[in-house]
Amino acid sequence: MQAVLTDALALRDRRDAHAISEHGLAVAHGRLLARLSRLIDAAPALPAAQRFAAHLHREFPAVLAFLWAPDVDATNWPADHAIDRKS
Repeated sequence: MQAVLTDALALRDRRDAHAISEHGLAVAHGRLLARLSRLIDAAPALPAAQRFAAHLHREFPAVLAFLWAPDVDATNWPADHAIDRKS
């Protein structure tokens, strides 16, 4: 999962730097979704891994949404930072 997210962030950076075409972005996005799907399907039988896979399955459309919507943050850092500032 870490490799998929690392690659997705690198793809986002390429998109933001205008170093990839829309078609290239779509192809790379599709490949990342396929990798994510394979990870979900191959989750180990451990209960924690199954719960994580089920969570990823439920959130599948949103996991890489930041690649199509530049206004969507890839992480929840801004929200966490805002909460920390209020504490």
